[in-house]
Amino acid sequence: MKGKKANFFLAGLTFCFFSGAGFTLPPKYEEWLALVKPIITSLEREVFLQLRTDQERDKFIAFFWKQRDPRPDTRENEFYQEYMARVEEADRLFSPGSSVRGSLTERGYYYLLLGPPLERQLFTTHSGLWPLELWFYRGDESSGLPPYFYLIFYQPQGQGDFRLYYPGIEGPEKLLIPSLARQPFDREAAYNFIRKISSELAAASLSFIPGAQLSSATSLSSETLLASLRSLPEKKFNEAYARHFLDYQGWVEVDYADRYIENNFRAMVFFHQGQAFLHWACEPEVMSFAEENGQATAIYELFLKIEDKKKQVIWEKSEEIPVRLTREEFESQGKRIFSFQDLFPLIPGHYRIHFLLKNKTIKEFTSASIEVEVPEAKDKPALSQPLIYYAREERPQSQHSLLQAFSFGQWLYRLNARSEIPAGARIGLAIQLWPGAGQENQVSWLAINLKRASDESVARSWERKISGLELKEPIVDTGFFSLDGLKPDYYFLEVSWLDENRQKIASQREKIILLDRPYPPIPRVMSRLHPAFPAPESLQILASQYFLSGQYEQTLRLGQKILGLKDDPETRLLMGKSLFALKKYAESAQILQPLYEASQNREAGKVLALDFYYLEKWPEAVAYLEKLLQEGTELSLLNLAAECYLKLDFPAKALLMIEKSLKLEPNQPQARKLEEIIKARLK
Repeated sequence: MKGKKANFFLAGLTFCFFSGAGFTLPPKYEEWLALVKPIITSLEREVFLQLRTDQERDKFIAFFWKQRDPRPDTRENEFYQEYMARVEEADRLFSPGSSVRGSLTERGYYYLLLGPPLERQLFTTHSGLWPLELWFYRGDESSGLPPYFYLIFYQPQGQGDFRLYYPGIEGPEKLLIPSLARQPFDREAAYNFIRKISSELAAASLSFIPGAQLSSATSLSSETLLASLRSLPEKKFNEAYARHFLDYQGWVEVDYADRYIENNFRAMVFFHQGQAFLHWACEPEVMSFAEENGQATAIYELFLKIEDKKKQVIWEKSEEIPVRLTREEFESQGKRIFSFQDLFPLIPGHYRIHFLLKNKTIKEFTSASIEVEVPEAKDKPALSQPLIYYAREERPQSQHSLLQAFSFGQWLYRLNARSEIPAGARIGLAIQLWPGAGQENQVSWLAINLKRASDESVARSWERKISGLELKEPIVDTGFFSLDGLKPDYYFLEVSWLDENRQKIASQREKIILLDRPYPPIPRVMSRLHPAFPAPESLQILASQYFLSGQYEQTLRLGQKILGLKDDPETRLLMGKSLFALKKYAESAQILQPLYEASQNREAGKVLALDFYYLEKWPEAVAYLEKLLQEGTELSLLNLAAECYLKLDFPAKALLMIEKSLKLEPNQPQARKLEEIIKARLK
């Protein structure tokens, strides 16, 4: 078996990704999707079709109904009960004579969407008319519907399913049965014919809106009505929870589903000591508290996940953030917003970063996903995103070298994530200039243009000379400038870096909104200090990112730096795994053995067993495997133990291991092959 060494046991130590090509939705979920067609939004449907496991679908369905529950604090979901009652009634009313259950017919669609009509008139036996029904509804004006409206369903050719009649496309003549005894009706004649049967039906055949202008030309208001009905789910139901469901569905329990809170989010990349850090701010639109020991209390939990272009997770974390305010602080808060802020290091590359913030006290949550590009450390001239601030605070001397969100050297910058500037405010601009080779000492210029978004015309401009010394500073700060005299509007703040000849080196722009009213722009900030870079805290995050992105040499380089600062078990484990991935098995064992001896670290034991297997030191591998299996059973360990026992010519022990593995999980083709080999050896 040499050359195909125990490939199957590695399955427990690697990640597998499966394509959705040719995917078919299981029948029960196809049925559910058809049943909720009248009330599901296009975004919800799109997200649901991307789910790949029944567990994910079941959780989405629970979120779907919870989101529509009018009284989420009660045990019953009144919306669900009412909807299923409509399904039952639609099946009873519209199934006879239909090829599908009544709730799935066109009449069923509108019955489920709107409920039973105020009046339902049947015209099924009138000579000259195809069988039809006239429904009369009271409209929900808050959803953009008229106070009252009609719908007509008819049965073309007198057979098959009833379908919706469209006044603007078909006209009343479509409702009449053709006759050889008379000339074909034009629209006006058809209207007059129907009017003799029912003036109400005749009026509805021209327009679904009562009292609309009746003439030979059908009213366009009917088409507007039907478009409004089709868009009702988007108007009535909050689909915000679905927008990031694929990102957070593993982190949020169903009882949070109806309490999604919108937020404003901002993230920017800045360099500290040559290392890129992502600074971020999340501002929930609502902050809810419970009273606890005389304080307003909310316990938040932050989840963060980073994915690369291949959707491979390269880092994730979670932490608890308690927020407690005294009664005086809570009462003085008013309309001032809260801002959760922090930063973390990030290796070069293009990423999608997912944030989720859960209020565990009140069971609310908010989330955001952003795309981030982290350049190689100053590999070409570039600008950071401009940091627009409303205030800056001087930091204590002892904190100048410490890391904190939106802080550089002596200054802590206060911003909000809304990109809104209140009337009468003054703002400042902080930005990093990343010079290329040979530019570090050149004189250059910073040009700032405030452009109207409507026509890109320049409303105001500023220019600032930049010395070579400033390029060595952590940030270039323009200081404050006034926006007095500018009209409230949408603007672009465009920042250009110009060389000594006024040629553009790089530029960035931010969209801002100048408001016509004042409001408190500076939020109450919750952030914390981190040790200066390079510190073990930041290096460990970077080492994890390099490891999960498959860059093992960089992982080892950072691991050596960390161990030079402190002997850290997690770093040793990461280095051991990296050396194993690089097929440096002896070095991997050398770094992991002290860790296992000191702490009996299970993950270290697994890698050591693999190291000795590939070094063909079967007794050493078996020694680790036997200890690990005494602590807990895993398929990969049983399979590897079977391989090792076979190598040691103990086929009976090997068979015991592989049979135990197959009993736990019969669907292991490679393990079945190994079982056959072992049994052949025993014969």
